[in-house]
Amino acid sequence: MSTIKPSTFPLKKKPLLVTQLSLILVHISRARKKQLIILLTLMILSSISEVISISALIPFLAMLVAPEKFHLEIFAKALNIEDTSEYQFFFVSFFILAVLLAGSIRLFLAYYQNRLSADIGKDLSDKAFGNLLYQKYEFHSRTNSSESLSGLVKTNNLVSTIIQPTLIIFSSGFICIALTLTIVVVTPLLALVLFLSIALIYILIYSACRRKISRNSDIIGTEYSRSVKIVQEAFGGIRSIITDATQRFHIDKYRGSVGSLQNALAINQFWGVAPKHLIEVVGIVSISLISYVIIHSADSGSADLVLPILGATVLGVQRLLPTLQQVYAAFLTIRGAESSIADAIKILELNRSNEMIEDANPCHFRDELILRDVSFRYAIDRPYVLKNTNLTVKVGSRIGIKGRTGAGKSTLIDIILGLIEPTAGTLIVDGIHRRVCAWTGCVTHVPQEVFLADGSVTQNIAFSIDHAKIDMSRVYLAARMAQIDEVIEHLEDNYNTLVGERGAKLSGGQRQRIGIARALYKQPRLLILDEATSALDVETEAAVMDAIHSLGNELALISVSHRDSAFRHCDLVMEVADGGLRESL
Repeated sequence: MSTIKPSTFPLKKKPLLVTQLSLILVHISRARKKQLIILLTLMILSSISEVISISALIPFLAMLVAPEKFHLEIFAKALNIEDTSEYQFFFVSFFILAVLLAGSIRLFLAYYQNRLSADIGKDLSDKAFGNLLYQKYEFHSRTNSSESLSGLVKTNNLVSTIIQPTLIIFSSGFICIALTLTIVVVTPLLALVLFLSIALIYILIYSACRRKISRNSDIIGTEYSRSVKIVQEAFGGIRSIITDATQRFHIDKYRGSVGSLQNALAINQFWGVAPKHLIEVVGIVSISLISYVIIHSADSGSADLVLPILGATVLGVQRLLPTLQQVYAAFLTIRGAESSIADAIKILELNRSNEMIEDANPCHFRDELILRDVSFRYAIDRPYVLKNTNLTVKVGSRIGIKGRTGAGKSTLIDIILGLIEPTAGTLIVDGIHRRVCAWTGCVTHVPQEVFLADGSVTQNIAFSIDHAKIDMSRVYLAARMAQIDEVIEHLEDNYNTLVGERGAKLSGGQRQRIGIARALYKQPRLLILDEATSALDVETEAAVMDAIHSLGNELALISVSHRDSAFRHCDLVMEVADGGLRESL
């Protein structure tokens, strides 16, 4: 089974921008695609408004400089205006309205573009998180959690690494084309010199940085995942780090990873802004020289005609240069994040295997669960952990399972829980043959190490349930049966007390009993205690098992333990040994 790995594409095999966009577009909803069409329409309108605002500058300046030479009275007659001041006011008003229209469209375009990119990013992030949660247990057991976490964060960053830059390329690209055509029509000579100079600068700079940007993309993708892994490992082993005084070792590892990451980001950002400073100089020099040549080559009678045209050209260039820079910087942002984008696409393309199983064939435990000739091994070249194993669990039964460490107890439980699929054999639930069970909440498992969220006691007992839907009467009952109610009532805020990250504010036995209360809150049909009482003293364990036994025949219990005291109410005790399951004597 494949796992999420940092992107290590060789330069020539990296996906093109078009390929990345097509892979992401597949995962965008139909509603968002319709919004993209609306955005495209706004981009075109914005480009047209830019052309109108710049073109309106020519008659506006002509009216100020030499209205008689531009024959503006023709427009006055067409508009049935006789007073000179009136048609002057008309052109001033027209220019102002054109500028206001262009500015308003640009402002709304920016808002709509940012809003839409955020919505698309949210949709993709939700899908990526769902894809990870719906993977089989085998995927999570073989995939480092830091890789999944960093991949998910990279999916969240798709807004800044490809969605927003792509929209900028399109919106600014339309405006660039419109402004370019306008400048070409107004002053062809200036347009030719200016565009050749700008194109040459961009080509030379991109040629110089292309391979460096690509290598930095790999560094960013790899070091981001590595830095997350270093932090997770450090906090996970914080007890050993403090007692062994090895903080400096982990700090040095983190500094090296983050240093490489930040250095790559800084270099990419530099190459993104490098052309801006050169192009500003080239643009100003080109406009100055060509304007000087045009004005001095014109005769005295046409000099006044040149100034409005040059003014419109200067405005067009002033709008064009930063827009071109936006396109270039956005393109370089995508190039610099190619590896991270590739990692995010891997998560988006994961199949939700568990969701498909649940939707197609959900399991309900109403009568009995049978394991028939079940065998399992973790790889084809490894020995069988279980072989031809048979077990029948009826509703209301109490079954104990014991065995030495590594005998296969946890594997057997994982098969029953539907976390792993047997290599051979079948599971029969209420008469229906299955390869793997997709339980619908009727089976609950309490492991030896219970995970507690950084929330209140109530939130941890009613885990994964919306706060408004929590049934507090069931919370109290579950806590009482797990022998934790008196402890909770003596806490500072009772059931609202925060337990800390992974239950750091509670003892091991208290965490374990909250885990048992969590299972009992769900009122399952089958409860599996996998060494769940090992952290409890004998008296507390006995009280918990008595409470569970009192639930009657509506609950089946499988108790896995090394301690015979956990089997006091069991009807049958089985032992896992030599790859099989036999009745314990």
